[in-house]
Amino acid sequence: PYTTLFRSKSSAPNVIFQNVMFCYGTVYDILFSSWVKVTADDIDKISYNSNNSYLVLSLIYKHSINFQPSLRANIPEQDHIFSQDELKQKGISERDINLIYNIRYVGKAPNQSKSNKPYSEWLKTQTQIDKEMHLIPPARSWTINNYMDFISDRRIMILKTLNYLQEKQSP
Repeated sequence: PYTTLFRSKSSAPNVIFQNVMFCYGTVYDILFSSWVKVTADDIDKISYNSNNSYLVLSLIYKHSINFQPSLRANIPEQDHIFSQDELKQKGISERDINLIYNIRYVGKAPNQSKSNKPYSEWLKTQTQIDKEMHLIPPARSWTINNYMDFISDRRIMILKTLNYLQEKQSP
């Protein structure tokens, strides 16, 4: 259950943040206004299902996710790209498992179909367009053994995306 706030008359997508739905344009304007500066350090502190994770993922997935589903059951969900179980079995810390850089935003059905699949199995089901949408770093064979390199490369891609949005908004 969520509350709708700042409902727009336009067809702009909405952002769900702490179970409150905002018009994307309103959040975008506030977040990237000249008085708000989002730094890499700010993004690095965001983790799975934290207060700001929904906001950041909504910005990254602006045109990729249906923020106005016909059923509440299809509201976007957060999903670990590398599954929690496979990372825990490898001894990866809870903090590193839940970094925003290991999280994607998807509808309920894709999240349930992925469930707890290991990364290598899940990746085989993804098209090139899916990989680009989820900012999966290209040109490497990602495995549990180079997970932290994956996180580092995806961090760069996410920060570039957010910087591009911020630069686009600046006068």
